[in-house]
Amino acid sequence: MLCDVLADTLWIHIFLALPFLPIIIIQFLGWNFSFPTRAERLLWRWGCIVYTAALVPYGIIETGARLFEKEPKTFMQSMNSYKRKWPHSIPAWIPILIGAAARMCVLIEIVISFRALPRGCFYNANWSEYLPHVS
Repeated sequence: MLCDVLADTLWIHIFLALPFLPIIIIQFLGWNFSFPTRAERLLWRWGCIVYTAALVPYGIIETGARLFEKEPKTFMQSMNSYKRKWPHSIPAWIPILIGAAARMCVLIEIVISFRALPRGCFYNANWSEYLPHVS
């Protein structure tokens, strides 16, 4: 049976931040990719910077809200508890909305960039020729 750990441990916050690292790394890998226009390249770069910059204050707010709660709670009890209290949740929602807007810009740029793919990307691959089969 799984037991719930206290939410005020630092390791919980570190493990919650780990899934964001691959997203940030993958976004920044495209920093020097060729884009159809200079405006699209700048949109990609600024989207990466703003998304990463929005995660830092959100992580600080999230960690601070959990660490400075009055009574110790388990992780499942404290999950999103302060975000439901409207006036107190405004500092957390600002970086969430900014990060979501920046991420949407990057995702839109990914879809828009499909129009400038090289001609060879649209050839069909005959996968069945490479798979072993019995006739």
